[in-house]
Amino acid sequence: MAAMGELNALPGTDVSDSSFSANWELADGAITHRLDVAIDESFNTFVSGYEDLNVGNATTWLVDGLASGVTYFYRIRALF
Repeated sequence: MAAMGELNALPGTDVSDSSFSANWELADGAITHRLDVAIDESFNTFVSGYEDLNVGNATTWLVDGLASGVTYFYRIRALF
């Protein structure tokens, strides 16, 4: 079974009313990376389409279709 570990996400960039770019550094030896976006810091309420999203070995991902005036949180996890 593969192990998963949470990484330190880098600050979001290209922020607009309905999108932002999530950024992170690759984890050495990771098979793939998973992105979560939520409206709470505890990640209890995920944004539709952004729960455990397989983003491969990208280092940035455009998160779009967001509502204006809402604070969003993201985290990136590596699958080893």
